[in-house]
Amino acid sequence: MPGEISVNQPESFELLAEWFPKPEKRMIDSAKISLRANGHVFTRLADVQSSETRDFIRASAVSLALWICDNWWRIRYEPFPPVIIPSTDWRLRHEMTSISGGTTWPPLMIYGEGARVVIAPRLGITDVPGPVRYLNSPVVSLGASTYEAGVDEFLNCVIANCAEALDGATLSANASDLSLERLNPETAAWRRMEARLGYDPDFAPDGLLLGLQKLQEQFGEDAVSEGVMSAPGPDAMTTIRKELEAISASDIVVDLSAAKDLPSAGERPTSSTPPWRLAEKAAKELREKVGITKGPIRWRPLSDILGASKESLHNATATARLLPYAAQGSLNGSSSKAKIAVKRSERQRRFELARSLGDATWQGLEPFAPLSSAKTDRQKFQRAFAQSLLCPFDELISYINTSSPTAEDITAAADYFHVSEPVVRTVLVNKEIIPRERLEDRLEAA
Repeated sequence: MPGEISVNQPESFELLAEWFPKPEKRMIDSAKISLRANGHVFTRLADVQSSETRDFIRASAVSLALWICDNWWRIRYEPFPPVIIPSTDWRLRHEMTSISGGTTWPPLMIYGEGARVVIAPRLGITDVPGPVRYLNSPVVSLGASTYEAGVDEFLNCVIANCAEALDGATLSANASDLSLERLNPETAAWRRMEARLGYDPDFAPDGLLLGLQKLQEQFGEDAVSEGVMSAPGPDAMTTIRKELEAISASDIVVDLSAAKDLPSAGERPTSSTPPWRLAEKAAKELREKVGITKGPIRWRPLSDILGASKESLHNATATARLLPYAAQGSLNGSSSKAKIAVKRSERQRRFELARSLGDATWQGLEPFAPLSSAKTDRQKFQRAFAQSLLCPFDELISYINTSSPTAEDITAAADYFHVSEPVVRTVLVNKEIIPRERLEDRLEAA
């Protein structure tokens, strides 16, 4: 396809700036700035006045660099929030249109997903009337180390060229402070948690951070971070404690040993292999392992995979029903048995139970593991694993027997596979049977 980027192309992230002429002393700098990642140009625009298309914007590189420094921790470690519409505070820290200076910056948002960073069109209106119009941008996911290296190179370039420009000295001082924070392990860990909670540096309550540090000592940074990002904010620690109580109170006890030792266990997403592709592969491996390669997995076979009775899984109280997310935890330190605090009933509960198998595949069994709507790689993997386990694409496309499914086809398939209609739609979207018309679908598939 024209414009398609090869999946074998190496990852890249470039923020480039050129000044003509060199910035004058105490004057606002003016540079040609281009943003590129994985072969895509995010600063490609149509100049309305000249009727030309170009790959750069004219703006203050110092203003952009200051915004990056001020928001570095949140851009790098705060994911897209588990809500429909992000808060104004989140958008100010992640959307380039919030940069000061009167420039029409690209309508993009940048945020972290653990070991990766995502660049995507912002939510809402992206075609803003004015002298320039940005062309459509894709959703791109790249390794965090690639992103960080590109940002560091940009900051160094701006500092070197704009030492005497307006705010050049301020930028140099801010970048130096940021570098020291990143190099100090204790400070960096503190900043990461602040960002995941949704706080700017030094604005999170000390008691909240200290409490979460204690939870990390008990349950590990990965597990607690997933909990924080699943329900960020001042109540994050209280929520995790309530989730742990819900796990303890749950009567749902399962055996997750079927998720052990799958060939793809331990693989992690890359630019060319998003979480849903890894999850699809792992779900197929589990089906082969338990000998159910064809047909839907309804209540009885699912309960057999989980080593529990259908009645115990179906009828147990949803102890997390009033909490932000479902969660699971190992039973008395077991490496295979877990207790699950679910939120839902009927077929949606089956999806949560299937997600528990997905998380055991991703991380192994831990004392605490959220099953949430967060946009982290781990949560995306869980959701895609459950989708592929309960509603495999090959089985789905065979059942609907069309490459142009109607709403009625989707409803019938959901009933046949005993899943919700959004599950069927997501499987079809990931396989490009249904176009990714919604930005939410594109973010989920990144």
